[in-house]
Amino acid sequence: MTHPTRDVKRGLSALMTGPVAQLIPASEFACDNVILARDRYSYEGNWLFCTFDQPDFLAARLGFGLGKFHWQDYGLEVTTSPINPLAFRVEVITSVGVRACLFSDDELGINVASQPSSLNVQLLDEGEELFRLQGWPQMNWNFRSPDGSIGADLQVLPRQMAVWPDCILPNNTFSMCIGTCEVTGTLFLESREVKVNGGAVFDHPRVLVRPHDVPSFGWYLYAPLRFPDSTFLVSYNLEDGLGHKDEDYSAGFLVLPDQSGRWLSHSQVRNLKMDSEGLPISWEAELSGPNVRISYRSRIVDLPTVHVSGGLSLQDSSSKKYLAFPLLMAVEGACTIDGITRNLSGGSGISEFLARKRYCPSCP
Repeated sequence: MTHPTRDVKRGLSALMTGPVAQLIPASEFACDNVILARDRYSYEGNWLFCTFDQPDFLAARLGFGLGKFHWQDYGLEVTTSPINPLAFRVEVITSVGVRACLFSDDELGINVASQPSSLNVQLLDEGEELFRLQGWPQMNWNFRSPDGSIGADLQVLPRQMAVWPDCILPNNTFSMCIGTCEVTGTLFLESREVKVNGGAVFDHPRVLVRPHDVPSFGWYLYAPLRFPDSTFLVSYNLEDGLGHKDEDYSAGFLVLPDQSGRWLSHSQVRNLKMDSEGLPISWEAELSGPNVRISYRSRIVDLPTVHVSGGLSLQDSSSKKYLAFPLLMAVEGACTIDGITRNLSGGSGISEFLARKRYCPSCP
């Protein structure tokens, strides 16, 4: 897959500061990479993929996306051009199922307040705070659904960060930084408050809408994993619309409990099995880097949707399907580092899968 930005200046990102494909302690990571710069970029977001140590409250995904993205790259038809689009969601996975707030508005982004020199983002709607994200490297994430049925107050401590290689699409330049975090705090479900602790993968995407002479987008699979001993394994697999894997973007990293880490320059998904809705139900993965080899098997835990609030604007109007349903992974595998092999057992996390409309993924 041709990547003009990388071919010109390999090892750097178009929209992020610092080296690509290198793990850096969060305390040393450039804070400019996580602060919103709305005058420079078309779209920015902040997303948190949590797994918890509590037996009944398994995981959560929360965050927001602010600004414009050229959705035609994903095969979606867009008839209007909103001025200040905003989408945010709070999803909590319990042993019973998924409870979620899915919210979007074409103009409410104008109500998002941010600071140019610090990570401090807030959304007020008619005087009610729907989310606030502030602090770096120690972050506080406070999110509420408009009806008050679901929310989260989380203290998030990033430990290791990395700038991912850029993804160049026909109409978008997509850059992102990703990090591993410790998490404590409280979840709110109806009248219930639950204390939680665990870990999370944080990502901050940036997009600049501009044309490129590259193949169309095909599909991606994002798999942020955490294991019971606080080992993290994060990976992407990306294929273009011609069926070619993006070798730079299809990568990952491993962070061990002692905070030592390895960049994994090779990531390959195999035996990807899909359900009748076109969503993954299982796959195998192989990742490798210098003196590191990892293999694992992932299956998606079957979870019903228990409650959805916030309106249906993030659902497909034709199928009424829950878009970007949180896919809870259950993972078993093994890791060999410097000739020593150990099991990777009991891994979990929320994966994301997206395929361009009417595109059928190929997988060896």
